[in-house]
Amino acid sequence: MTMNGAALAGRASLSSRTISTSPRVVLFAEALMAEWWGPTMDEYRVYLRDGMGFIRARQDFTAAGLTEAIEISSFLFDACSDECRSYELWSGTVLIGQNLTSSPPVRLELLNEARQNHVIELEETLHQSKWAITKSARLHQALESVRSNRRSKMANR
Repeated sequence: MTMNGAALAGRASLSSRTISTSPRVVLFAEALMAEWWGPTMDEYRVYLRDGMGFIRARQDFTAAGLTEAIEISSFLFDACSDECRSYELWSGTVLIGQNLTSSPPVRLELLNEARQNHVIELEETLHQSKWAITKSARLHQALESVRSNRRSKMANR
């Protein structure tokens, strides 16, 4: 079962099937699982596609749940949006959403430091990859901006 960006917010993927549920129930279930078994990291994959539908890049990553995976994939898409027109999010063999075009819900600077670093590491991996996305000027600018901000913070200490 696939869905577009608007329908994605109300869905959660479990194992090899997609179950419809409200975002509140999903977050509660993830919190309950974390309390019982400790935080779990699920594996996801994002495909960044150009206007013709061709894959410009693929990036595997881990996230602490579907909400975080959606957030991370939207940051990666946004950073490469000059070369990409949509993205797909997968969890294993389950397609979570396709033809997604949503921007991140918040600015990168508003994420906690660990999440910021995770997104930046994934962006750097894309930039250094052999995928066609390495031509993205927007991705290059985003990484330069991060590096500049980090240098400024180090100089002010």
